[in-house]
Amino acid sequence: TGLATPLPAWLLPATVAAVCLALIILLCSMRRKATPEEYKHYLKGKFDQDVQQANDLLNAKDVNYSDPELRAVLKKLTDNKQHVKALCGTLWLEWSAPGKCQVCNVNVDRKEKGLHCQAGGHRICWTCMCKNMDWDKVGEAELANKKGDIDLYVWRCSKNV
Repeated sequence: TGLATPLPAWLLPATVAAVCLALIILLCSMRRKATPEEYKHYLKGKFDQDVQQANDLLNAKDVNYSDPELRAVLKKLTDNKQHVKALCGTLWLEWSAPGKCQVCNVNVDRKEKGLHCQAGGHRICWTCMCKNMDWDKVGEAELANKKGDIDLYVWRCSKNV
């Protein structure tokens, strides 16, 4: 009839298991831990996503400033305020008075929209904060928190994350 003979029922599970195991071994051998530079690139991408999420929530027609999702993303951003400098060189604090972003001139008129410098004269919006962060320091801080263990894997053939 020209049809292949089916495998015996007792052999099929063993064959499927062997093929799955071979694929897992192959895939594991094709990945490697990311380099510090790739990890930094990955972190920047995550921050860009957080900023986009914050901006989407803040630009909604009826902004809910007590939204847990908005509060969570703003906490992540605020927790990294030490990695960007105010024009005056002071530290960033939680927002306390309205003003314009020192970079793009957008209104920073609520604490949910950005930070306020320690000296009181500068504000920065989340987009500009992310664009002006010292990514080397962000990467170093993240690696220090992880005790140097990069938990990001990339394909061996990839040059960037």
